Amino acid sequence: MTAELDLFIITFHSTYWAFEAEEVLQAHGFQCRLRPVPREFSSSCGICAEVLAKDMDEILSLLQERGLEHDATYGPLRGR
Repeated sequence: MTAELDLFIITFHSTYWAFEAEEVLQAHGFQCRLRPVPREFSSSCGICAEVLAKDMDEILSLLQERGLEHDATYGPLRGR
């Protein structure tokens, strides 16, 4: 049985920003998984990052520090 985790979805203006964010977040030890944007959310590029809710403050600070633009955040959500 897989434990459920609280997750956040981060959407981006373009695939470029999504891939850049994934690379930076993983390099800093954060769990980050790119996936299609869920239907209930919208995004210009259709790709979002799924991250752990407990890391959101640090992740948003890092994205801002690195100048990595994101569109919106959604959560916390329950996921596996």
